[in-house]
Amino acid sequence: MILIDDVVRRTESWSGPLLIGLKFKLMWIDSITWESFASEGKKLPEQEIHLWLTQVSSFLKEKEALKRLLSDEEKKRGERFHFRNDQDKFTISRGILRVLLSLYTGISPRELEILQDSAGKPSIAKTDLQFNLSHSSDFILYGLSKVGRIGVDIEKVKEDIEAEKLSQRYFTHDEFQMIQNVSYERRAEIFFKLWTCKEAILKMKGIGLQGELNQVEVANFEKKEGLFVFAPSAQYMGAVAVEGEVSHIKFYRTDEKFLICRGGPTWPSFPD
Repeated sequence: MILIDDVVRRTESWSGPLLIGLKFKLMWIDSITWESFASEGKKLPEQEIHLWLTQVSSFLKEKEALKRLLSDEEKKRGERFHFRNDQDKFTISRGILRVLLSLYTGISPRELEILQDSAGKPSIAKTDLQFNLSHSSDFILYGLSKVGRIGVDIEKVKEDIEAEKLSQRYFTHDEFQMIQNVSYERRAEIFFKLWTCKEAILKMKGIGLQGELNQVEVANFEKKEGLFVFAPSAQYMGAVAVEGEVSHIKFYRTDEKFLICRGGPTWPSFPD
């Protein structure tokens, strides 16, 4: 578990360029311990957010079991992907999402009514649980909150990315200057920190890809909202934006025990 007071102390002592001269509540989490899955239902306190990391390739053998949890509409959406690999990613991501939401709501994964607004932001009917998810390569990041709306983003850090060119196109003037002012070796790192933060903010606000990245100034992120950036795995950058005050963050990883659910009548039957 990450205590936000501890994160603040680390943030204030960090001298990286993201924090020089900028007034925003961005917190860099430099040490993460991913907790393993526990089969009992999860409680989510009001000022706590939970982040879950899934590696898609670890669940390829369970994709048919996960597919059985999806709604007819979700199955049709998955079948519209041209490549089999993309179909599998969609099936696994949505199936695990349903299992996760079942953990926190007590509703059977198959019976969950997952809604989607015009901007593509998902929600659950008849609950105050907020959630969001993001994909990159072989990983999926899920965020859950009762604090308020939540947005997450995960990106694979590509060292050869044209950080200066892309930041000039998609970032604000000050953020472009920030990229220019750091050493060439750190540009990819700083670029992806800013990129994931912007994506998370847009997704939290329910704008998603309809929003323009250069219309979001990370430095102007509202004080009442929380913005956290971290490295969920080697060569990856993640960010979470939350509407409201956060006191704790817990990190969980879906491992091989995740789908062996025998906790009661709300759980589906998965093969051992």
